[in-house]
Amino acid sequence: MKIYSSMILMALLLTVSPLKAEEYQWQGLYGGIHLNQSWGVNQDKIRGYEISDGDPTSQVWTTDSPNLSGSGVGLHLGYHWIHHQCLMGLEASFSSSDQNGHEATVAGNSVGGARNAINTSARIHYDTKLLAKFGTLISPQHSIYALAGLSAAQVKTKFDYTPSLNAAYETHPSSNDTETGWTIGLGTEYKFTDKLSLRAEALYTDLGKSKRLQGKETLVPGGTATPGDAYAINGQVDLKYSTLQLGINYQF
Repeated sequence: MKIYSSMILMALLLTVSPLKAEEYQWQGLYGGIHLNQSWGVNQDKIRGYEISDGDPTSQVWTTDSPNLSGSGVGLHLGYHWIHHQCLMGLEASFSSSDQNGHEATVAGNSVGGARNAINTSARIHYDTKLLAKFGTLISPQHSIYALAGLSAAQVKTKFDYTPSLNAAYETHPSSNDTETGWTIGLGTEYKFTDKLSLRAEALYTDLGKSKRLQGKETLVPGGTATPGDAYAINGQVDLKYSTLQLGINYQF
């Protein structure tokens, strides 16, 4: 009985024996899905100033850095080229995201010493990337690589500006724009069959600075402001975030 059991076990082991090195296919078209978790910071620079008298000193600058975090899921499609042990590739990806954050501050204003409440928030709805890969095969099944390329993301930002802490005169400038920047990162991929593989990547994205979010307030109470004075708020947004990504690839 033991002999028969050993023979059956040996047969099963032979059936599931690993592929030979030359049977692991890396070159060609591949696609897959991925999950991601992101952390970042939105470095806002906000200015409220009087525009009715043109006085450049009648203004306040404040800088907020609300932390962002969130997760998402996405699809990717790419192509690998192999030359000896060297791996090169080009990949496009699309990811949903719920990465968001907000910050609230109260800042002083040179106009009559008025104080203003400012609440900033940002949310990334989706993220697209076009990345080049450069790496090596450290075994027939395993690759490591670096990534670099372009990124674009749909970003919604909003400033809640309450001059002189009076809610009756608050304004809410906001925007929903596509921001562009760059991404770099490192990754590793492991094939467990000829067609299927798992991968993990760490990415850093910088979407750069953008000046926007203009809002106007025509009546500001407090300090030396008088009814009819016109005030405005401008915002400068600077988004940076890191992403950990886990995915599965299918080799076509």
